[in-house]
Amino acid sequence: MSGSNGPGSSGGRPNLPKLKFKKQEGKGIKADSSISLPSPIVTCLLNIGDNQYPFDMDDLEEKQLLGAGAYGKVIQYKHKPSNSMVAVKRVRINMDNLLIGELAVLEEAMKRGKCEFIVCFYGSLKCEGEVLICMELMKYSMDKITENVYAIPSRIPEKQLMHISYSIVQGLHYVKTVLNVIHRDVKPSNMLIGLHGEVKICDFGISGKLIDSIAKTHDVGCRPYMAPERLQPDEDSSGYGILSDVWSFGISLYEMSTGTFPYGHFKNAFEQVTRVVEGDAPKLPEDFPYSDCCKDIVHSCLRKNQYERPNYVQLLKDKFLKDYKLANDDMAAWIKTLTL
Repeated sequence: MSGSNGPGSSGGRPNLPKLKFKKQEGKGIKADSSISLPSPIVTCLLNIGDNQYPFDMDDLEEKQLLGAGAYGKVIQYKHKPSNSMVAVKRVRINMDNLLIGELAVLEEAMKRGKCEFIVCFYGSLKCEGEVLICMELMKYSMDKITENVYAIPSRIPEKQLMHISYSIVQGLHYVKTVLNVIHRDVKPSNMLIGLHGEVKICDFGISGKLIDSIAKTHDVGCRPYMAPERLQPDEDSSGYGILSDVWSFGISLYEMSTGTFPYGHFKNAFEQVTRVVEGDAPKLPEDFPYSDCCKDIVHSCLRKNQYERPNYVQLLKDKFLKDYKLANDDMAAWIKTLTL
């Protein structure tokens, strides 16, 4: 998750230790004064290099709150025994046996994930009423970068936008084809950038499943990047698929290109349904100062009929992504010019 630099590898990053988790039944967790944790269902062990450490809250030094929302919060910690920085997402949810089983399947899939375009998953701790998800720590999120760039005012250079888009689509394609996981929550705040310019997608798998479960049982307000078919499903709908994530990617690309969310602010969920489902799909203006390739890919991702949208394989063959040639170092150099 976004925050200070942390463990991980790609793009010339320092060779920091990888974190692995093993499960151990029946061992308790100590809680420090800042975190009140319920009794764990399963206690995890951290394997760092050749050493193994209990997932003990006394060993985690809280550094900063990285983000908070309707679904929980993300906190940066220093794991003191290994001197490693990690991000821990804490989601409060009451889990039934079915959800616990689904999370276990997702966790096994996510542990297999080895892709330079997805945030590394280190493991999760299922507690009574809460799930703790430990993951790679990244430096920036694209929502913050976009907000910063357009406040100057300036614009994200198109070659940087191509680099971001290529990385995110590659990550989504990997998550679906290799891990058999649909993301469900594609948006700029889930597109993270490391110190060395690497771009990765986060909040898939366990986190996405938890968010979806909460959304089904609680009034969590608008989810503005949702595709029309998710907001108002057809009776003969075959369910949620990657083409809905393609819509969310298109909305995100529009926002990163212009600095504005295409629908403005929704007052309530009813207004969102009315404008997204019944209104025209967003388009970049013809005189917009980006290439026709950029305008075309946004237009193709935001077709109201989901079956007219490209899938990930087709997107990766699109000229906007196929012509991507930016190195991570060039991305990192550009980010250093920003005041973040």
